[in-house]
Order: sequence, then C-alpha cells, then structure tokens
Amino acid sequence: MRLGDGTLIEYIIDGKNRRVGRKLNGVVTNRWIYNGDLRPVAEVDSVGNIVARYVYAGKENVPEYILKSGVTYRVITDHLGSVRFVLEASTGAIVSRFDYDEYGNVTSSFDSLGRDLHKIMCLFRESGNKQLINFVDTMAKSLHRFKPFGVF
Repeated sequence: MRLGDGTLIEYIIDGKNRRVGRKLNGVVTNRWIYNGDLRPVAEVDSVGNIVARYVYAGKENVPEYILKSGVTYRVITDHLGSVRFVLEASTGAIVSRFDYDEYGNVTSSFDSLGRDLHKIMCLFRESGNKQLINFVDTMAKSLHRFKPFGVF
C-alpha cells in the first residue's frame, strides 16, 4: 500500500496466510513470531530484537496485553471479539479506539494523538479497502484431508 507521502508499506504473508513481516520502502522492518496458527506472540525488528510481546489469556485470537517499549497496554474487545480500545494498563488512559460498521468493517481508528491507525494496526492486515481477519474455519480444517493442497 502506498501512503499519501509516497511511503510504500508491504506485508509478507506465509503459507498459513499469516502476516509474518513488514517492509517499508522495500526494506524489512518488522517480523512477527507466532505460537500456533493465529497467535502472534512477539514482534521483532529487522535485526531480531524483540520490540513487542503479546500476552494471551481468555480470548483465542486477541491478546489481553501488549508489552511494547516498556509500557503495558490492555486490549479491550466487544462481544464479537473485535478490538474496541487499547488502554495504557497503568493509567487506564485510552491509547487507541476502533469503530466498526454493522458488517465488521473498521470505520475509524485513532490513537491518543488523533493519528489514523487503520493502516498500521498490527492486529489486522490491510487488503485494499478491506480488513482481512484471520480465523479458524473448523469445517475447512476437516475437509483439508480430502483436498491435499487445501485449495477449495
């Protein structure tokens, strides 16, 4: 995706359709490490230093906490599991807010400084004007054994 200032952001997708890397103007700047199919547990920079950790508890595919730059953030979801707020855990201050339409499309996403997060939020992957959200389709998993390449 090309931003208004000409910056090119690309994402590297693996064979399981997970975002595993990010390129900024053709240079890999970030990578994500997964535990299982849908749970990124760490983000590393271009040389392998951990820059963020994702802590899971009760929710399957959304972290309860994000530890980044020495700050702990709490992720608040709605009844559908969509991220609504990211709070600074120590103060309760709202760091990010996400609003959705009736079809689950992000309609606005802003951080505490008013910057648009729609294009950079790590829990979603951009695909043109849509948000692709990873989930496990149990029916497709059971059908996978009948289709050796998992192509439907």
